[in-house]
Amino acid sequence: MTTPRKQSDLLSDVGRMATDQTLADLEASERRRPGAVGRVIVYFDGFIRDEPDYLRQYGTLADHRAAIESAAEDLRAQTQEATREFLLHNSKARDAFAGTGFAFEPAIHVESLATPNVIFTPANLALAKEIARLPEVVAICNDQPMATMSWGGGQFLPEPMGDHKDGYTWGWNFLGIPEIHHNEKLRGDDVVIGMVDSGICSGHPDLNGKIAEFSTFDPITRKFESAVHVDPTGHGTRIGGILVGGKNSGCQIGGAPNSRLAVVSVDTRSGEARLFSRYIKAVEHLTRSNRDYEVKLVNVSLGVEPQNVRKSDLDLHAYSIEQILRRKVLIIAAIGNYPKKRLIPAQLPGILSAGAHHPNCRRWAENGKKPSLFLPGTSTFSSWPVKGPGASVTKDLHHFYEGCSSAATAHLTAIAALITQKFKQIGPEDVADALRRTASWRRFPSLKRALVHLEAKYGKPSP
Repeated sequence: MTTPRKQSDLLSDVGRMATDQTLADLEASERRRPGAVGRVIVYFDGFIRDEPDYLRQYGTLADHRAAIESAAEDLRAQTQEATREFLLHNSKARDAFAGTGFAFEPAIHVESLATPNVIFTPANLALAKEIARLPEVVAICNDQPMATMSWGGGQFLPEPMGDHKDGYTWGWNFLGIPEIHHNEKLRGDDVVIGMVDSGICSGHPDLNGKIAEFSTFDPITRKFESAVHVDPTGHGTRIGGILVGGKNSGCQIGGAPNSRLAVVSVDTRSGEARLFSRYIKAVEHLTRSNRDYEVKLVNVSLGVEPQNVRKSDLDLHAYSIEQILRRKVLIIAAIGNYPKKRLIPAQLPGILSAGAHHPNCRRWAENGKKPSLFLPGTSTFSSWPVKGPGASVTKDLHHFYEGCSSAATAHLTAIAALITQKFKQIGPEDVADALRRTASWRRFPSLKRALVHLEAKYGKPSP
């Protein structure tokens, strides 16, 4: 078996810096609150090569994603064994929490992911020091909390208002979607979109029958498990509507209405579900090969607030995302609602990010810094949870909000789904490249120009 290449010296330097800073943070936390226990991400040496000669050892190249997973499992066995053995079976790991009041249960609390090559675990200063001494460990960094995008207020309405016309929201009219739906016959058929958000209300008439999978994080088992479709905040139902919603209201709210959603609920209100590790785990879960469909697009309308993240931690998060992107998935993320700042993961390399603009083409003033593209994101009309099973918010069927980069992100993901329907043979990076290359000087994407560009490059797909 070919031995995977080592991490670069740069990552090793970043790892040492992140580990030193994490240890200092844990020490400061214990001074402020004796017995404090945090949660950390442990990174390991090595990464998966995606050259054909290497992956051929793990399976047919026709199933690239399965080959990547097999290679990652082999790498995990090589690099994580000593650390997992220490955390799961060495008494020093359990003794590190003595006097803290925290009941460490390794079989429950310690999580390992092969892609990327990381372990998530509770830690205090004593345990983190022990982990840092293990030779396979590249870095330890803090697990940061995430948040869904706040929005600029709004109201609940039974029908759309403002610039909506011809049975479509203003955003879809602006992007030329009615013509694409009717003339190109592109409505997202056979495309499953991954969505990491607060949840979804599948009982909404515009979303009924459009949920391919729903999983939620169980804080006891630390696993994503199938569950009753819930949405504690309504955010995910709104985003799902822009992605795949129907026209129950008389207005077409979804850009890819024939697509389905694979939803992972990451309830960002409190607890472990808010942590960055949950996001990594959610995307990893959605892009596994052992399912009846392949998720090539993942919509992420949430992120880590940038003021909480140091440069060394940011580099490590970028490494995590890089490993997941090797599964040939396009992650589309909200740039955030913090002027002059950018959320994680939107600011990381390889991510296609979205900012919002108004119906008059003016950019929304609360956008984060330098998104890849700007799309309709204000005065958006979409779905909202309805009263009944699976809904924890009781309002009317639709709502109308003033502004949020989350809505812009959903618009971008939906048009990417239409491209994916037509050009099934191309990779996610080709979809992103076409949307960037054919955007206007104002960074407004044009689906029609993107389709023409891809036809010129790859030829017209067979019906």
